[in-house]
Amino acid sequence: MVFKEKFITLNLSLVNLMLKKVQQFLGSKFIGIGIFLVAISNEIGAWAHPFQPNKVSAINEFYEFTLLGVQHILTGYDHLLFLIGLHIVDRKVGDIIKVVTAFTVAHSLTLGLAALDIFTLPVRPIESLIALSIAYIAVENLVLKQRPKKRWIVAFGFGLIHGFGFAGILKDIGLAETKLLISLFSFNIGVEIGQIGVVSLLFPILVVIRNLKWQVTFQRVTSAFILLLGLIWFVERSFLVAPDSNESHSGWTTARKAELDANFEGICFFDSNSGWAIGSEGTIAHTSNGGKTWTIQNSSTNRYLFGTDFISNKEGWVVGEDGVILHTKDGGVNWHMQTSGTDAPFVDVDFVDTNYGWIVGMEGWIMHTSDGGKTWERQASGTYNELSAVHFINSKRGWITGVYGMVLHTTNGGKIWNLTKIPTGYEIIGAFFNNLETGWAVTTVGAVFETKDGGQTWNKRRGPQSRDTLATMSFVSPTEGWAAGWYGNIYQTSDSGQNWVSKSANTMNHLSDIYLLSSVQGWAVGENGVIIRTNDNGSNWEMLTSEENQDLTEMQFINLTEGWAVGYGGLILHTQDAGRTWETHSIDNKRVFVDDYHLEAVNFVDRKKGWIVGGKNVGQFTHEGFILHTPDGGKTWELQFDEVETYLNDLVFVDDQNGWVIGGWFQEGQLFQTTDGGKTWKSQIVVDRSLNSIFFVTKRVGWIVGDGGLLLFTEDFGQTWKRKIISRYDGFSYDDISFVSEKEGWIVGDTGLILQTVDGGKNWERKDSNTDDPLHAIWFSSKKEGWIVGWKGVILRSVDAGHTWRREQSPTNKTLNSLWITRGKIPWVVGESGLILKYNRD
Repeated sequence: MVFKEKFITLNLSLVNLMLKKVQQFLGSKFIGIGIFLVAISNEIGAWAHPFQPNKVSAINEFYEFTLLGVQHILTGYDHLLFLIGLHIVDRKVGDIIKVVTAFTVAHSLTLGLAALDIFTLPVRPIESLIALSIAYIAVENLVLKQRPKKRWIVAFGFGLIHGFGFAGILKDIGLAETKLLISLFSFNIGVEIGQIGVVSLLFPILVVIRNLKWQVTFQRVTSAFILLLGLIWFVERSFLVAPDSNESHSGWTTARKAELDANFEGICFFDSNSGWAIGSEGTIAHTSNGGKTWTIQNSSTNRYLFGTDFISNKEGWVVGEDGVILHTKDGGVNWHMQTSGTDAPFVDVDFVDTNYGWIVGMEGWIMHTSDGGKTWERQASGTYNELSAVHFINSKRGWITGVYGMVLHTTNGGKIWNLTKIPTGYEIIGAFFNNLETGWAVTTVGAVFETKDGGQTWNKRRGPQSRDTLATMSFVSPTEGWAAGWYGNIYQTSDSGQNWVSKSANTMNHLSDIYLLSSVQGWAVGENGVIIRTNDNGSNWEMLTSEENQDLTEMQFINLTEGWAVGYGGLILHTQDAGRTWETHSIDNKRVFVDDYHLEAVNFVDRKKGWIVGGKNVGQFTHEGFILHTPDGGKTWELQFDEVETYLNDLVFVDDQNGWVIGGWFQEGQLFQTTDGGKTWKSQIVVDRSLNSIFFVTKRVGWIVGDGGLLLFTEDFGQTWKRKIISRYDGFSYDDISFVSEKEGWIVGDTGLILQTVDGGKNWERKDSNTDDPLHAIWFSSKKEGWIVGWKGVILRSVDAGHTWRREQSPTNKTLNSLWITRGKIPWVVGESGLILKYNRD
């Protein structure tokens, strides 16, 4: 027993001696740097410029890239496994020193070449070779009886390959040209600190195991495990995983998109299992299990689809813009285009059997078929106004509703349509008849009208009294009906429309269509891929698709790898890996419920302190806003200010104490200021139009833009604000403003507006955008390069300081709301339906 204790003591002393030698030779300087960086980490936040986050000090750059290097090696399991495989048979400190030095020199060389774009290789073969290097080292350990004397040569060769792998993260985040060498050097130091830490922990364990009887067994079992993982990774990376589209070309790529990437406009179920949802970009989604899962069918069109009707679980029709008529006889496995002979937008379709059907649309269009759509003929409607819904109870009797209270009625299959008007100026979203005489119609504002003479006369009855626009209605029986619309509003009647009860849909998305299969089971669809279902007469609505499909309004990267994005329906996304993955972030505070709020802007001044602002509609012309604050990097959130009777659109903090929030709606705008980190807020100004964007060039100089050509500026640290009128553009809506210096700045807005100043806002000149689409955001990555994004996927770029702009190829036609450009000059964009785009440079 005494002998064993002495043996263990002797071995531990030997371990300590060897460990000290390793640390002295390899790690003393690196570890010292690491301790220094940790010591100053709490001071760095004050040296940055939070209102211009891309301007950071050299020491901050050094710290962040060193930390990134440490994180990368410690979370890069393939690199760690390679190191373990290299050293598992090492017995001497000298062997470790040679191997580590060779590996370090090699990967530093290729890391620099790749990061500086001097010599690069595609990601896919590099990742495959890294996996193969792991397997090779394991094979050497298993086959050779003694440790290879020249293993440092192998380490050097494979180190060249691993260096290209290390460069991947730097390519993702980009390197700022002004601090290029600092970034590259500090990242390398971080990798070495992590590597030395692993070796320092591994070597003592190997020394102890070396004197045990089962040393060889341990080495062989461990090497076999390493070999297995290496081979699995090699096969996976070489043959199973699809190539990353981001690596193959430069330009804009999709970093995140919705689960069902569509705004749904129509839904139809034939039975409790078979259903179809249709919408934007030619999307047709099908379910065969009541909506639990959905698959996208090939519609062979990218046109917007608005209406659908199925007469069986196999045969159905879909209609949309540009006169699109689609027909299927196999449940949507194959869709065939039917000839309409027009490019008029079609809105709704209704079939009573396999032969007789009608389509309605814009400009008073009515189309009819009596042979299942083989031929279509136009019927005279007597109007050029929009017709929005059609409903037939047999092949002869039918009704069509439209704008301005229009109701068309036919008793002969549409040969003659008789026009009557409901006494309302609003659109009729639908009509339901339970027999030839009695029916109901609902308007977009929730007014209900009843007829008892087949639609000849209409009398108003009590409706849902919706605060927001209604878009659709559906009756499943003479007494049971539903209406749905904006902001997830759903109303139910069980007494033929006399009284309506509001139901919770658990979504703030606009609902476009609702379909009731029975008095207990129904579905509704809407924007951002939303599909909901009820199985209990509407008491509860289940979300069948992800709520992460909400529109995103703004994003911010607070350092090299960590970023935030916010959007509608209280959506908050968080990334800690430079945007490779985005996780939904929930607020764990019972006092803070933001699911029914729209989050408009986010602003962090450092890694810990951040704010979010937004608002919601509480009535057609009534809104409220709020300000959220986190003191600990998003772990907890508190409601700082919720007594705001206006919608809040944007915010900026120039340090952790001084900030401004702006907002408004239609003919009112407000500016709020805090000087104590948001503990108290005071209203600075009230104007007669909404304020949309705020930007501070320095702590002293700031700008605000808004609707109706509103332009405000301050030159005294935000104490007073003056109004600036830009002649000729006073009536335009300004959406965003950005400056690269106190002299040079830009404004973007509706109808493709771009205004530029080179004299600090004294004069503004319009620049040609080559588009009439609304432009929502602008940001310059340097004094020369600028980016603009806007409506329907518009992306503009300038490389001559904003004097000329050209349209970039965009991967989407969804509306883009906000821009963020990282310190490494990597542009990011957020937009409609949870979309996130990233720009890959050459």
